[in-house]
Amino acid sequence: FPLFNAYPAGTYEITATDARGCTATTLIDFGQPAPLNSTVYATSCDSYYWSVNAATYTNTGTYNATLSTVSGCSISNVLHLTILHSTSQTQTITACDTYTWPVTGNTYTSSGTYTATGLNSSGCTLTSTLNLSIHHSTTSSSSITACNTYTWPVNGSTYTLSGSYQATLSNTQGCDSIIT
Repeated sequence: FPLFNAYPAGTYEITATDARGCTATTLIDFGQPAPLNSTVYATSCDSYYWSVNAATYTNTGTYNATLSTVSGCSISNVLHLTILHSTSQTQTITACDTYTWPVTGNTYTSSGTYTATGLNSSGCTLTSTLNLSIHHSTTSSSSITACNTYTWPVNGSTYTLSGSYQATLSNTQGCDSIIT
């Protein structure tokens, strides 16, 4: 009978007649329909939108929503939700001339703020930020003429032969200062 779900719970007498004119009568008992239920297990990063009740959740927990169908049936919905979180990390680095950031493998020669995204151990977004200060090495040279010997004040060495000599010191930024 096509309209079974259109009747409220109860006992009904149904009479049917076939093409030859024969009729049959029977009693049908429509019991109260069992409630419809759904259970969802979900894991999400940072937030989860549950379309059942149009709510957005940001915390791990168990959430319930009971809805009614147009025929008056109750649908009990249960959401078992695990929220994982995105993370961020910041590094402040000072380097001389160049710096290769292990996070990306990129080599930088200029100071600046650099950002990279990837996945953390939970599978959510990991945002890495590098605050980089690049200091530069310096070079300088001077020519000295001396008789017999010369003691170079830069490194305290005494020279008796003409030539080109180098000393490496630290400049005011803590990087190499190559003096010739």
